[in-house]
Amino acid sequence: MKTRLLGIALILLAGLAVLNLYQAFARVSGDHDQHEAYVADAEMASAVAEANFDEDFDFDFDFDFDFDFDFDTEDAVQESSDRDVVIDERFSVRAGDDLVIDVQHADIEIQTRSDADEARIVVTVQSRNMEAAMERFRAMDFRTYKEGDAVVLRSESPRNTNWRTRMSIDVVAIIPARFDVDVHSTHGDVELGDLAGTLKLKTTHGDVDMASLEGDWAEINTTHGDVETRDIRAERLAIRTTHGDIEMGRVTTDSFSASTTHSDVDIAELTGRSEIRTTHGDVSIRVDRTDGLDIRTTHGDVAIALPSDFRADLDLRGERVVLPSSSDFNGTLKKKSANGSLNGGGVHIDVSTTHGDVALRHR
Repeated sequence: MKTRLLGIALILLAGLAVLNLYQAFARVSGDHDQHEAYVADAEMASAVAEANFDEDFDFDFDFDFDFDFDFDTEDAVQESSDRDVVIDERFSVRAGDDLVIDVQHADIEIQTRSDADEARIVVTVQSRNMEAAMERFRAMDFRTYKEGDAVVLRSESPRNTNWRTRMSIDVVAIIPARFDVDVHSTHGDVELGDLAGTLKLKTTHGDVDMASLEGDWAEINTTHGDVETRDIRAERLAIRTTHGDIEMGRVTTDSFSASTTHSDVDIAELTGRSEIRTTHGDVSIRVDRTDGLDIRTTHGDVAIALPSDFRADLDLRGERVVLPSSSDFNGTLKKKSANGSLNGGGVHIDVSTTHGDVALRHR
């Protein structure tokens, strides 16, 4: 009996819910005649259902459900279209011109085209509350313009702004592959395509991801963000980050320096004189050629892979120092240090770590 009571109650609930739902849609569509016919049919169906009940069965349930679905077409469009293009500007440029970006609270993507003769800047805003987001965006005063040979995008970071508004600002810059780039960003990631030119990049609380670079020099500075590159060829390269890993593919430079804190440094292929500093992080490097290698870390291991015939003068210090078993080493080898010549001597390799091991191996 209880099961039957429950089943009948659920049937009535479902019928009332469907009826209320249809009434809501009918109010929006204005189809009153069809609505009245549907109500009549629903009442008849309910009467038939009641007639078929067991005569000994008695309900006294009072249902008062109000499913109020008032659809506003404009609100629905606003909710689904939660990304707006707020800037879309194009500028005629030549190879070798400059791109300058100085913005806050925005992710930046720089795309390059080998045959491009224009620069395009596109800025979009995304939020579930576009009204509040656009108010905040206007207060940041994003603007783009041409200044001499430079295409410029700037914004401000105003005070007394509702930073609690959930929103994202995305900047996409499309430029010729041969271009000089200067980016300053806060609270946003930076992604760069293949670039032939100089690069100066500074960001806080954001990651840096770069494809390839070929130019005279590059400087990358970030705090609380990782740096990842694939193929870098530059006369001078400097990378500085705090609380972020440095992961690089091929690095070919005359002078390379990298420093980070509480993070690791990983270089797949290194050519050139290099200086690397980290604290509380490991260093892993695969050396092709170098005019000198200077590595310092605390609370981290150092692993260096060298060609089997690599000629070097070694000065290695750590909690434990390990050389390849088949190496031609002439000097003093202790548990915590190695000082002497490798394969007859050559470039200077100076490695020091506290609370970590130093290991050399063949590639």
